[in-house]
Amino acid sequence: MRRQRNNKLGLKIVLIILLVIILILGAFALLIYPGETIAKGVSVDGISLEKMTINEAEKSLKTESLMEQKIILKDENGNKVEFLGRDIDLKKDTEASCQKAFEVGRNKGFLKDIKELINAFFYKEDLKYVVSYDKEELAGIVYDFGVSVIGEQKNYDIEFGTDTVTIKKGQEGQSRDVTNLVEQVEKSFENYEYEILLTLKSEEAPTPGVDSIYNEIFSEPKDASYEIKDGKLIITPEIVGRNIDKEEIKSQIDKITSGGAITLKVQTTMPEITEKSINESLFGYSLGQYSSSYATSTKNRADNVELAARKINGYILMPGEEFSYNKVVGRRTTENGFKEAPVFANGDTVQGLGGGVCQVSSTLYSAVLYADLQVLERKSHSMTVSYVPKGQDATVSYGSIDFRFKNNTKNPIKISVTTGGKKVNVSILGAKPEKNKTVKIINTVTSTKNSTTEEVVTAGMKAGERKTISNGKTGYNVTTVRKVYEDGKEIKSETMKASSYKMVPTKVAVGEEVKPTTSNTIVEENDSNKTEKETNTIKRPKANEETEDVEIETE
Repeated sequence: MRRQRNNKLGLKIVLIILLVIILILGAFALLIYPGETIAKGVSVDGISLEKMTINEAEKSLKTESLMEQKIILKDENGNKVEFLGRDIDLKKDTEASCQKAFEVGRNKGFLKDIKELINAFFYKEDLKYVVSYDKEELAGIVYDFGVSVIGEQKNYDIEFGTDTVTIKKGQEGQSRDVTNLVEQVEKSFENYEYEILLTLKSEEAPTPGVDSIYNEIFSEPKDASYEIKDGKLIITPEIVGRNIDKEEIKSQIDKITSGGAITLKVQTTMPEITEKSINESLFGYSLGQYSSSYATSTKNRADNVELAARKINGYILMPGEEFSYNKVVGRRTTENGFKEAPVFANGDTVQGLGGGVCQVSSTLYSAVLYADLQVLERKSHSMTVSYVPKGQDATVSYGSIDFRFKNNTKNPIKISVTTGGKKVNVSILGAKPEKNKTVKIINTVTSTKNSTTEEVVTAGMKAGERKTISNGKTGYNVTTVRKVYEDGKEIKSETMKASSYKMVPTKVAVGEEVKPTTSNTIVEENDSNKTEKETNTIKRPKANEETEDVEIETE
């Protein structure tokens, strides 16, 4: 009985002692507990951070750049690679270092936290800066170094033929898993060591499995897709699918593991939508087209025609989108490639930049008429032109006169322009309409004004002498009607904007009649009072050259 009482007494004493120790530790813990600050005795690289909040500590630590730090990776055989800290964004991370200091004595369990706090209180805890870097970039450098020394590990080689695939055993070398090597580098960085010895080890290629081979060969077919960007069609081509018999792989895989090669049959599967089918479905049908000749043009004018044609060729309009000729062709300047050629300016024919662009706009307008597209803005030339019928021309002048139309169909349309054989050929391409559609354009002259003759007295010509300076042009007023038929039945009759062409008189130079002088008249001439009539002449194109109408002398 006495022995039992003694045991109970001893147990009570032990419990009391433990309780006292816990109370003492608790009291001491309360004494040294840092609250929302860094524990007493904690520093980073000798800089004390005790009793500081994280924000205060960050102000005390200085960020040190390691961008120019040279790093050397080497192996036991003397192979090495050098790079700079900037290659992996290497730096001493102030924020992470302060957070690490703050974690001393926290979140590790009561006893461990107390132990850390006591250790820091009595013996100090000097931490090193946390060094941060781009782990992916470092892994890439480490991997490339391993490959340069021991070669690249390959699981197996796959060579695709037309309808077969050949599989060969892989080769040993540096594995893509460089976790262990990166850890070696990280430990060196923690100690501010930048010349690092790596243990490079060549690894055997893993044995290929049936599923891994199958998954690498098999692919689902993928349809082609498209988007319209800045008026151009961008097609992402289709991907042809592949399939292979798993059982055939399984029956021959042993040949690969023993170092041989196998050849298997591959079945291809085509997607439903291809690049070709997109083009055919979207732009396989001509909604309207027109051609005009520029065979008699000067070289400069022909160059302007072809340049404007190239600028609008391939332009795509989505349903509801508008086309601006001036916006697409751009300002007619030498910097943009345009040259001087005949243009119309205020009823005269002169040389100007961009002569010829109106032939392209007029040919486009005619194609738009036949495609039954909505015309938003169009103006006829001030004088008739020879390359399209009266009523089907469209003059343009950058900044003042534009030709605009709208895609009022349910599908995208594309402008196709070619210039072969000195002809401008414009087609509006789109999806084939559900019904057979035809368009007729009827141009009717409603009034005519014949050309008059204008005499220009010209010095240096004999009295009664006459010489034609320029041929005139007849003036016209023209109405244009567009009739649209579906399956032979008229569904629409639309009167387009009228065209008005000025009459231009034929200019004839005539000699000046000389009046006789009396004998008693004394005439004194000197350079100061001598006068002479002069006629300003304008450089004019040949009679059969096409001309341009800009009306404001800017083209």
